[in-house]
Amino acid sequence: MRRPLQILASIVFVLTTMSIAAAAIPGPQRMLAPQLYGMTEIAPGVYADRPERSDEKLAAIRYAEEKMRGFFGTLKASPRYVLCSEMGCEKTFGFNGNTAQAFGWQIVHLPPRAFAERGLDRILMTHELFHAELLVRWGPTALWDEKIPNWFNEGMASYLSGDHRISLFHDEETKAWIRKSRGFYDWSTFLADRGWKRAYGAAAANVADIDHAIGKDGLLTLIDRTIAGEDFDTVLTEMKAHRSR
Repeated sequence: MRRPLQILASIVFVLTTMSIAAAAIPGPQRMLAPQLYGMTEIAPGVYADRPERSDEKLAAIRYAEEKMRGFFGTLKASPRYVLCSEMGCEKTFGFNGNTAQAFGWQIVHLPPRAFAERGLDRILMTHELFHAELLVRWGPTALWDEKIPNWFNEGMASYLSGDHRISLFHDEETKAWIRKSRGFYDWSTFLADRGWKRAYGAAAANVADIDHAIGKDGLLTLIDRTIAGEDFDTVLTEMKAHRSR
């Protein structure tokens, strides 16, 4: 019996050591229990470092949820929100203060920059909540499955958020350029190539063109049929042809 007990003890030791290390090292893993790192739960599943600004943060969430209901009809994602107003909070979770992020459909994080400019919190919250809503419908294969091209994912999030920092007016060459972004992991290459405003703007411009061609219901159908297994480009071409008759 001693050998199995030794193996079990070793496994327990390794898992315990990994858990302690994960808790001790700043990083996004801490968002699994943000209340342990100075965050206050200002509403169920909503954590903030500045609880005195709760009204502002909760208003941004309500705004984003209403925008998503306006598009999807019902919400399926119910993420944990981790909202940092100060850099100390950002560093706790291993971030740099600039990037809003959705971690699957489980967590939405907003950085201090979101709360430094009036209205930017609502834009970024809507953007990230779209990602969460799309991913909960798409499922865990989204990380490696390119059935919905990344330009469409980022373009939809930017288009629905009404981001005033980007332009929807781009030439055909620029729109064709961004359509080469197919997977999550190539996006940084496009940002580095022509800058974030052109990348997000061109992606959103493509979505605006699609919206004009097939409408909101068409966009939803495009998403649903693609997630169900049909080819994105084939479905889009078919829907455009049908609407033009």
